[in-house]
Amino acid sequence: MSQRQRTEDGIPLRRTDIRATDTAESPRDRAALAALFRLGSAREWIGRLGASDALDLHRRVRGAALDQALLMDPARLERRALARCAHAGIYAPPGDDPPALEAWVRARIDEAIEDLLAEDDDGLFDGQPAVSSEPFVGLARRLKLDPEALADRCRRFNRLEESVRRSFCASLYAGRAVETLSDDELGPGGVVAFRRRLRLACDVLLGGDDA
Repeated sequence: MSQRQRTEDGIPLRRTDIRATDTAESPRDRAALAALFRLGSAREWIGRLGASDALDLHRRVRGAALDQALLMDPARLERRALARCAHAGIYAPPGDDPPALEAWVRARIDEAIEDLLAEDDDGLFDGQPAVSSEPFVGLARRLKLDPEALADRCRRFNRLEESVRRSFCASLYAGRAVETLSDDELGPGGVVAFRRRLRLACDVLLGGDDA
């Protein structure tokens, strides 16, 4: 594929055309985002971005969920974030300067997270395939749970207070003994309170709390 074909209409066709570390303040990236806004339909957005992951959603959705200490199937979240980007892009006011890429994409991902939390609260995702990506299946394996059972328990986990979720995620992703965690990782109350929050999160995920 030629350079001209890869950048037809000024729209990036590869993820590397918009770099993951950019904040879209560069003229190149702002022009690329402006070109995306000229697409005429959500189908065009999804077709163009779904194949190339030019907005680096694959990486960004995982970071956003972790930032909020939420356990979500990243593939499901990525699909919804892509749809949110497409919807927001085609309704962008014509002639407006393109926004900063990092902030614009993160806002769409945050909207996607809110969508999925609301769907789970309303039971709208019940009965649909909930597990579609290896990281989610890997977490189920690590916790010795069936992936479908984990999907339901993650919905309960995501309703817990943020401090409880953060304690679990700190323990899970740090991969270290509680005694070795820093004060910032332990949060308020030190080791005793951290262990209490961790136990509550584990009860929900492992089925010890059916409330």
